[in-house]
Amino acid sequence: MSKFCIKCGKELSDGIKFCTNCGTKIETQDSIIQKTQNQQQSNLLNEQTQNLKDETIKAAKNVVNKSQEFLQSEQMQNVKNSVVEKAKQTQEYLKSDEFKAVKNETVNKTQNAVKRFFDNNDDYVKAEKKRKSCIYTIITFIATTLILIPFYDKAFWFDDGVLKLILNILSVLSVITKVLVLPVCIIAFIKYDSINKELIRYNTINPNLPKPKNNIKTAVIVLVLSIVACLILNPIMEDVDTSAYLAQKDSTSDSTQSSSPVEKCGTGLQFKYTVKEYIEKYNKKTNSKISVNDADISELSLTNSYTWELKNNNLYISEDSETNKIKEIRFFAATKDIGNDGRGFLDNAINAFSIIDNGIDKDKIKDMFDEALSEDNYKNNYYKNGINYVVDKIGMSIDISMLAETEDMAIDDMAIDDTISESGINQSSKSKSSNTSKSTSSSNVATDFEIIGGSSSVDVSSSGKSYSITCPYCGYSSNSLSTQDIQSEISKHKPGDEKNIGGSFMCASQFQGGCREVSDYYVTVKFK
Repeated sequence: MSKFCIKCGKELSDGIKFCTNCGTKIETQDSIIQKTQNQQQSNLLNEQTQNLKDETIKAAKNVVNKSQEFLQSEQMQNVKNSVVEKAKQTQEYLKSDEFKAVKNETVNKTQNAVKRFFDNNDDYVKAEKKRKSCIYTIITFIATTLILIPFYDKAFWFDDGVLKLILNILSVLSVITKVLVLPVCIIAFIKYDSINKELIRYNTINPNLPKPKNNIKTAVIVLVLSIVACLILNPIMEDVDTSAYLAQKDSTSDSTQSSSPVEKCGTGLQFKYTVKEYIEKYNKKTNSKISVNDADISELSLTNSYTWELKNNNLYISEDSETNKIKEIRFFAATKDIGNDGRGFLDNAINAFSIIDNGIDKDKIKDMFDEALSEDNYKNNYYKNGINYVVDKIGMSIDISMLAETEDMAIDDMAIDDTISESGINQSSKSKSSNTSKSTSSSNVATDFEIIGGSSSVDVSSSGKSYSITCPYCGYSSNSLSTQDIQSEISKHKPGDEKNIGGSFMCASQFQGGCREVSDYYVTVKFK
């Protein structure tokens, strides 16, 4: 079928896309149909849009017409006139004397209420003062606690006097403030919070009142100054405590050189300390925490004894039962518990002895201790100014003792041990003290003694000069015991007198794994 150009009418060949005569684009039949359909749809849509637009304009015109009719109606005029009339009436009322009177009355009532609430009763002022007092209480307690911390327990080494009293008071106050600071601050803060809420209510009622201040700046300044004071005072008081200790040490050293640390008593000599006084100084020097209440106590007619179990050794102290002053201090332990060289055990004993005798010859005691460690059985002493230092090793146990006794008593004790050793009763193999005889010109005063019996646990030697104890609990038999108490009784009796002298015995078989019970005993002594 022949095709013709739609523009110039020239016949077209098949397959060409443009007219060879005028250049017009040749459209296919499908594209013409599609274009025609699109044109029809577009025309339909335009027609619907135009109809909708016409309806909308018509509806809007109707609304405008009705609004204009309402505004021009009599009902609208009535509403307008009513509003205008109300406005005129309100304006006239605000200008009237009646409104002014109500206004003035309301203002006066409010002012009178605020004045009566705050000015007359001073409630606001009182509440503000209470709030400040709460803040100052918290700041004061915290600051005081910080400042008093360096003064705790700094009076111990001072001599009795005003300064020691002041330091003791400050130390007590330090403890009190530490205990009370937390509960006091909590209570004060709760009260502060309650009062602060009350002040806020006051300000809500009367905005002209001054607002409560938080005082944070003041609190921070005071607390910072307190911390600085604590940091400054702490090293100062440590130096003061150290200086007092050194002064006390020097004073003790001087007094040791000028006077003996022992004094006379009914049974010979005794140290110038009670057990309680000594234990206080012992705890301070060795950083220990033992007390008389912790000790195993044995009370006899002549002496009372106290025993403590320490870490690797035991501490034994005996006192005169009449004067309550110390007569002997002894450290004892099993050799297996003190280590190879026993330096901790030795140093602990020397430190404890130096509380009483600051001039103790540490080297002599060390030499005796080293000799004791190297031998199976050993006993030796070092005597100075009424104090007899004794190192005694029996089997697997070792003792270091400090006794208050006269030189004659110390010599006699060691001489008796020598005599017993020769007879095979006491196994001590070494004694460096010599025996001296005592005599008296009076025939009415005893010069010697003999042990003739005793309680069931006492075993008297054949010489009558020594005795041993058999433990009633485990059957362990001791070596010969000291006759110091008997020696001190000789000069008080006449020849022929007899007396029962009591004592206490701690079973030493603990060092072989047995018991360590304490039992009481007595020996019957006849004086010659």
